[in-house]
Amino acid sequence: MKKYLLLLLIYGSNICFQNTHAQVTDMGRKFSMKCFVQNIDYIEKIMIVNYIPKDKTKITSEIVKLDAVKVFNSSKDSIPLNSLKISDEILLDGQRFVEYKFAEAEKITLMDKSVDEIKRGRIDTISGGFAYIDGHKVKLAEGKKIKGQKKSGYEDKSLATVEELKPNDYANVDGKYNAAGYYLASEFSIAPYDVSTFELYADTVDRDYHETFYPLWNDKNKRARFFKKKIPGIGNISDNAALQDYVHTVGMKLVPDRLKKNTGFVFIVVENSDINANMRANGLCYVYTGLLKALDNEAQLATILGHEIGHVIYEHVSNEMKSRLKADKNRTALKDAGTIGKENVSDNTFRKKNKDQAASEKTATKETIDNTALLLTSYLERQESSYSVKQESQADRVGLCLMYLAGYDPRQAPIVWKNIYNYYGKLTAAGINNKLSKTLINEAKKEKPKDGKKKSDVEKGAGILNILLKWKAADYKEKSFETHPDHLTRFEELNRLVSLYWNNEAELQKAVTGAEGYAEVVSRVKKK
Repeated sequence: MKKYLLLLLIYGSNICFQNTHAQVTDMGRKFSMKCFVQNIDYIEKIMIVNYIPKDKTKITSEIVKLDAVKVFNSSKDSIPLNSLKISDEILLDGQRFVEYKFAEAEKITLMDKSVDEIKRGRIDTISGGFAYIDGHKVKLAEGKKIKGQKKSGYEDKSLATVEELKPNDYANVDGKYNAAGYYLASEFSIAPYDVSTFELYADTVDRDYHETFYPLWNDKNKRARFFKKKIPGIGNISDNAALQDYVHTVGMKLVPDRLKKNTGFVFIVVENSDINANMRANGLCYVYTGLLKALDNEAQLATILGHEIGHVIYEHVSNEMKSRLKADKNRTALKDAGTIGKENVSDNTFRKKNKDQAASEKTATKETIDNTALLLTSYLERQESSYSVKQESQADRVGLCLMYLAGYDPRQAPIVWKNIYNYYGKLTAAGINNKLSKTLINEAKKEKPKDGKKKSDVEKGAGILNILLKWKAADYKEKSFETHPDHLTRFEELNRLVSLYWNNEAELQKAVTGAEGYAEVVSRVKKK
């Protein structure tokens, strides 16, 4: 926070000089725009806002002077300047001095804050008189009771306080937003947590990987035996011991205590240039080096890891399991092809190929290669299409709550998606190239072996799969929007949530950003 205030003061001193000069050289241009407050200094009357230009090419920051501003709520009532909080959505009217890159606010209208009814939300945790449900901060209205839902097994329950609730149970909540920063529940009912058949099955996915890594990963010396080993379809495990320890420690800070008892979380850094991380239902999380390079601080890392933990809390792997249950034959074929299964993870399979594998390679046919490519395509598509847009939004919401409760600065959460949006730009979904298979084969045929010898079918197959993986990486940006909210939507929604629940000024003073420590640990990765 001090860093932001210092920047604002510097901006303020520059603007004072610029404002005088601007009256002569830059007359200012009228504007009206929707934006989000990033930081504000009430004493110096300066703020930084983020807004989205009409062309939506990038999310832009602007310095705004507040000397003569009038502030109103959505009902047109006048309110004090200190009513504006971090991440508030506002309508800003004023003048922009383009040459000197700042604006003067004449009128600010604070947009309404509202929360929809919470349906079947998981009770994430309970603290300080609040229940944190589905990423929302909830307080029970005075004189109200928490009741058990009919035919749920909790029919006879009647609770007077949220402290009596059981984490992990489900809740339906209706009420209204309280300006003090929480959802005030006038109706509150609960039902017991249940385990679905699909979730029991989901826990078996990547079980062999998890059973190999989890018992050893908390021991820094034992974990080193896996460094540089390959996880098929993901990447090589990073051999940066300090980075592995750092990322795993941050991840474990975010995991609720109740989950630590039942789920063995493991956070593993892998060498992969994608800006991505993914979590298995059993707590096995792969964090890509491409993601670490794209982030600025520890709070932003906590944003992403909290999101991944949210997928575990809400068991979002269920939908993927439905499709896998229908494709058991493909799973078996994929296992035989070496893309999943225990043989990929054990110490034995991290060594050179055994005699049986070598023998099978000699007799491989073009048909086998083509089938393997198709199976791998199917497997990768299922991996990146595991969740729905609704589930991704829920994981964002729950992850934000987790990172806040762990002491991290929630203002960094929307900044993650601002930076990612500005990196990728505005993207649209595109269809898969129906000539992919032909292209892959043609490209593989073009490649010539270094020793001048004719390529075997297996070598051609390896080339095909390599090209396929590269294509999938390039295509991921476009295909991801079939299952993920777009980056702009995530930026706006996380700002809305910070504004609702996590912008208490006194608490933000204590919040951790962790920029210096992050830069020190991740510097080696960024140099590569």
